[in-house]
Amino acid sequence: MTLAANNITPRLANTELGAPFGATPSNLSVGDVCGYGTQNKYSFYGPGTLSTDGSKDVVHTIPSNNYKLGDFRSYNNGAATPAAATNWTQNWGPGGSSKTITVASLPSEVNVLEADSGATYITYRMYLSTGARTSQTPLHGSSTTNSAQFTGITPLIGHTRNQSSKIHATHVDTSVTLTTTGLSTPDDFVYMDTFFSNVSGTRLLNLGSVSGGYTTITTHELQTPWVDSNGTCVSRGGYTGSHTEINNVSSSCTGADVNMSVGTNTYSFYLRAVGIATGIWNIGPSNCTVQLVHYDGDDNIRQTKTLTTVNLNSGSKNGVQIASGVYGTLSNNWALDDYMEVNVTAVASWGTAYAC
Repeated sequence: MTLAANNITPRLANTELGAPFGATPSNLSVGDVCGYGTQNKYSFYGPGTLSTDGSKDVVHTIPSNNYKLGDFRSYNNGAATPAAATNWTQNWGPGGSSKTITVASLPSEVNVLEADSGATYITYRMYLSTGARTSQTPLHGSSTTNSAQFTGITPLIGHTRNQSSKIHATHVDTSVTLTTTGLSTPDDFVYMDTFFSNVSGTRLLNLGSVSGGYTTITTHELQTPWVDSNGTCVSRGGYTGSHTEINNVSSSCTGADVNMSVGTNTYSFYLRAVGIATGIWNIGPSNCTVQLVHYDGDDNIRQTKTLTTVNLNSGSKNGVQIASGVYGTLSNNWALDDYMEVNVTAVASWGTAYAC
């Protein structure tokens, strides 16, 4: 448990240290406990001074003279090692180039400003591989530097560590930028590095160690919203609904059927996708996936064809032709009573927007 802020004795300090001098020591001196070499460097209060090494880890210098028993006031031998956020899954989209995320870290009781008085910010850097994170290059998107959350305190009078600010034990940032441009969809990984810094993002103090600041974020792009075969609106990402519209003519994409010739395996039609959000009619997603599901007259799937990175953004309300090259050929010939379902998913971003 944490020692009190007054009435400290060498025996109480010995007990808090884990009784290295025995459960009931005799002739225990102030120098014995203050100079004991195994103390928790992450306790906010304690004997000795704090600094950083070349790797920016906390260094605890144990006193070798001028021992002060009062430096054990409020010492906590069980103070937790500072740590970054644990791994988690982050949803984003549909579409967009970035997402604001919330990150929680655990600086615990470490006396940040005693170790480095300039470490008043926390920096988050994102990478697309563990190797890039270790070498700190190349950076994915931009790093985010936010003011660290400190609370002003009245330091213990006469204590060697007399800092008047203490870091929040649980630090929460609600405005960290996760760049989604360049991520594989729908799933990918972002490897984040967290550390204390100055306003310029220069590393000044690690969270325990360099690797102690490492977090792996599993990213998942939410599917674009749609209307299913039963007419039910399935909403995603704040959109009230989304549906695909097809026709033989680009300017008439209103959901009409496209005629297919029996005995052929080629198709050509115009397609657009529409999503509605906050009074805006969004037309033509870019870098989306179009899925064609070919059924027979008994509702059995004959084949499924997936077209990736399709750009449906024509810059207007018109549809985009889905026909040429590999887009325009099915593996099975069209039979009487066959029908095809057209789905648009994995939208990277929406194109033209119109007021509803």
